[in-house]
Amino acid sequence: MIKKIIYIFILYLLFINITEAQIILKNTNLYENINTLIESNNEILILKENTIIEKYDLNNNYITKKEYPDLYNSNITKYKDGYLLTGIHNNKVNIYEIDNNLKINNIYEIDTIVNNIDIKTNIYNNKIYIVLTNNNLIINNKIYEIDNKELKEYNLKEYNEIELNNILKEDYYLLKDTLEMNDTIYQKVILYNNVLYYMNNNKIKIKNNDKEIIKEIEYNIKDITIIENEIYLLNDNSIKIYDLNMNYLREIQLNKEPLKFIKTSNKLYIKYNDSLDKYEFNYNIENNYQPYGTLEV
Repeated sequence: MIKKIIYIFILYLLFINITEAQIILKNTNLYENINTLIESNNEILILKENTIIEKYDLNNNYITKKEYPDLYNSNITKYKDGYLLTGIHNNKVNIYEIDNNLKINNIYEIDTIVNNIDIKTNIYNNKIYIVLTNNNLIINNKIYEIDNKELKEYNLKEYNEIELNNILKEDYYLLKDTLEMNDTIYQKVILYNNVLYYMNNNKIKIKNNDKEIIKEIEYNIKDITIIENEIYLLNDNSIKIYDLNMNYLREIQLNKEPLKFIKTSNKLYIKYNDSLDKYEFNYNIENNYQPYGTLEV
């Protein structure tokens, strides 16, 4: 009887070990080969390998997935009760309007033959606005609007500055300043507490009421984000943290080379080639667009 109890106990230990190994493996594989990640409706949506959307709950339990036609340069955005999937397929920009069950409701196409296109998507007043850019310059000076399941094409000059500010949000400043500056190209801009923070490979420009401060950094900057009045700069092997005036505060070391930040309502993900790291913070989305426009969440 004692031998039987010992045997059952050993089997129990083996089961626990196997179960834990499976859980660890599941969590490790969850974020492999992803393009981006968003949190919505207490769920996590992961866009993987440009074409696959997987849905998980907030405890990383798998719910469902769907594979879409071959795309590249793809991205996913929250829209109404569902999502937008954008990407390039057969030299055309494809926009998929997807419901919360990952079913396609509508598909829109924009013809394009320009290489290295960046698709910038914004939602304003429940309308979808898309601009296609190359090195932060708008291609053919066009803006595309999707409203009531109809895709319309406009010239950028048909909108005034306030409208473009609301429609394009942070992209507006990046595109506008790229036209005005010939010497320095900035890859990203963040509007935080009515101050603009621009990112270059080794420069940060802070612009407030037409006053500019440019800080040169001694390392290559891969990405920038701002959390609770602190600037997070991603480089080859760490996250360097500064105050809003670019005074150094501290550093988080990383164990491999990162690619970019992915920021959600209370988490910051560090994207690598094959995985993600996750850091949780006690912050909320702030209305950083006043008085420039409105914020839609």
